[in-house]
Amino acid sequence: MDTTRPSPNTVLVVRAWMESDHATGFRARLLGVDAYGATSSMIVANPAQVLEAVRSWLDDIIQHDSA
Repeated sequence: MDTTRPSPNTVLVVRAWMESDHATGFRARLLGVDAYGATSSMIVANPAQVLEAVRSWLDDIIQHDSA
């Protein structure tokens, strides 16, 4: 969840559900909001993509704190 103004104060909400009328059925929406009010979102169809996005979000927080 890259932003142009990185902030260690962010929120990431993950909503996951199953849809029976799709091949994999898995769906997730990730919503991010930073301390400046900037928002980002993504929809994925694979649990690995959720894990990748969460890992990236955490890495951004850690990198900002160590900068």
